[in-house]
Amino acid sequence: MTVDLHAEFPTPLNPRGTDSQPVTIGALKELLTGLQQTIQADVTSLCVDITGMVSRLSTLESSSDSQTRRIAALENLVKGLQQQQALTKQRFASLDDQRRCKNHKVWGIPEEIPAAELPIW
Repeated sequence: MTVDLHAEFPTPLNPRGTDSQPVTIGALKELLTGLQQTIQADVTSLCVDITGMVSRLSTLESSSDSQTRRIAALENLVKGLQQQQALTKQRFASLDDQRRCKNHKVWGIPEEIPAAELPIW
């Protein structure tokens, strides 16, 4: 099934090609499904990491180790959290870059236009 949005919107809304090619529901579903799967995988991974860190904190809290060892373990945990935060920021920046690239290819929207300036349909 295809939808001709050109009649309603003068901005070129064309998937992977020319202005004469209408937007397809399938192309939109493909983009959204891919984005959904990527985000779900990232969130699941992040939740697993956070759950593991909470578990390690609980273990550390009840540990009979010396205070020096507990502090060292806590410092390692903080470093792990900082690394996870950096990876998460990097991953979402990568997703944003992918979104911009797909917007350019699918919708014909120049990459330099910030998403906030795009019309909402």
